[in-house]
Amino acid sequence: MGIWGLDIYDDDLAMDIKREFEEYLEQGMDENEALEEVIFNNDSLLEEVEECGTFILVLGVLLKENQITNSKIDKLLRELKNNKEYWNYVRDNSNDLYESRMDLLKELI
Repeated sequence: MGIWGLDIYDDDLAMDIKREFEEYLEQGMDENEALEEVIFNNDSLLEEVEECGTFILVLGVLLKENQITNSKIDKLLRELKNNKEYWNYVRDNSNDLYESRMDLLKELI
């Protein structure tokens, strides 16, 4: 993981996802279309224990930042809450990161 801090955007993957979303907006897509395109192009991340949480949390942050709703992302956030494999992975690597990401998830749900 290319992580250098506790903020969600202190992560290479998170920055890549945000940048991709912003590029779709610049191409004229609305926020929901852009998010759907990001999900479509990166759905393999949902299968990767190390990356799925970051991907889902960034999607949730983008929803919140853009004041939009998306039932697919809401469902992914709820499922992430119970993804013990991801949370154990994060906690094993950094308890501070675990707490930061868990706090973010609570804000987004």
